[in-house]
This record gives sequence, C-alpha cells and structure tokens, in this order.
Amino acid sequence: VNRTENMVASQRDLTSAVSHELRTPLARMMFDLEMAKETLNTDDRIRHLNSLEHNVAELNTMVDELLTYAKQERVESPLELEAFTATRIRKWLDAQAARAKRSQDNHHIINVCNFANEDDTITFSPRLMAHATSNAIQNAMRFAKTTIALHLEKQQNEWVIRIEDDGPGIEFANR
Repeated sequence: VNRTENMVASQRDLTSAVSHELRTPLARMMFDLEMAKETLNTDDRIRHLNSLEHNVAELNTMVDELLTYAKQERVESPLELEAFTATRIRKWLDAQAARAKRSQDNHHIINVCNFANEDDTITFSPRLMAHATSNAIQNAMRFAKTTIALHLEKQQNEWVIRIEDDGPGIEFANR
C-alpha cells in the first residue's frame, strides 16, 4: 500500500512539474505568434519566427526527455552522469549561456563567474542540467536590464549554480 501511495504521489508531482515546464515555452510561442502576425517589419517578423522555432525545438526536447524519464522509471536505468572539472564546467556554462542568448536574439551581457577550485570535480547529468540551466537563464533574460551572471560555488558538500540578473527582483511579499 505504501509503495502504491508513493507512486501515485510521485506521478502527481511529476504531472504538476511537467505542466509548469510545458506552459513556459507555450506562452512564449503564443506571444511570438501574435507578434509575428501583428508586425509589418520583416526583421521583427523573422526574429519572432526564429524564437517560435526555438521554442518548438525546446518543447520537442522536453517531450523526448519525458519519454526517456518514463522509460527509466520502467527499467530503472541509471542517469547518464558525467564528471566535470571546474574548468570544463566553466566551458559548459559558457556554452549554455551562448545557446540561450542565441535562442532569444538577446542583447544581455552574460558573465560566467567560476569560484570553484580547478582540482574539484562535479558529477551531473549534462542533459538534465542543461534543461534546468536554460530555464533559469531564460527567466533571467526576461527580467534583466543588461547583465546576467552565472556563479558556480561549492557550499559545504554541494555545488550550486546561482544565476543573478540586474532586473527589478521579486517583491518580498511575492517570494
């Protein structure tokens, strides 16, 4: 009975998380579609269509990830983890920032600040981490005025990627 209750709770949590993750690119797609319809400027229309194309690709990737996740749940296969040195993760974060910037045709300055010791090793799933990092960077780009900073820090025995922007922030009452 406990195992069944845990599975139902896990499925409910997953469904809620998936709904949230799918709504973000869908909302951006609706915005870009409306803007592309309304604009007379060819460059703006192309920019919105490119953004729409990127969001379709993002949704496709999410669906692929969900199918992979469902398959892993069935066969209980391990995550594809890779070990990264601090230098390699900095390059990886640079690539994530560049990809996010290209996808949004964005003017923000994105700095990657590495506070890790060069000898440290970090192990994670690059595919899953890319998805989480991409979402956080895209959120920062929506609210930043000009600058976004990605920080890699070791806090006790855990690694943290912190993403900051120079936007207005979230009012304390809404946190």
